[in-house]
Amino acid sequence: MKDPSVAAKVTKQLRGRRGAKRSEEGKINMSIAAKKSWNNAKKRRMIISNAMSSYMQNGGREHLSKVKKGRKFSEEHKRKIALNHADFSGSKHPLFGSKFIWINDGQKRMRFNGKENEIPNGFIKGYKL
Repeated sequence: MKDPSVAAKVTKQLRGRRGAKRSEEGKINMSIAAKKSWNNAKKRRMIISNAMSSYMQNGGREHLSKVKKGRKFSEEHKRKIALNHADFSGSKHPLFGSKFIWINDGQKRMRFNGKENEIPNGFIKGYKL
């Protein structure tokens, strides 16, 4: 960026990134279409408004997900979670029984599915690069 020709080229590229130019009529039509597609738009706006109000009252410091912190699931909801939860314990885990190590040659790393004493020449045990 210290070179004026490079700076000019970057500036020229960035000036073109202003987004699509839309007419006022086009903007209104897009707004109407979006509002028609919302189910329970008023309810959704109220939920977002309440969440943003509490967020902004704290000066924007509190993350929005903390609003839901501490909520309890109903027994029915817990049952649905249990029914749909995949069990990956023990032998049901996709990697159960596989033994591998990470090896690298200083430029690339790979997972090696073999015994430690069969590492290819030029490779060492480890994940680092």
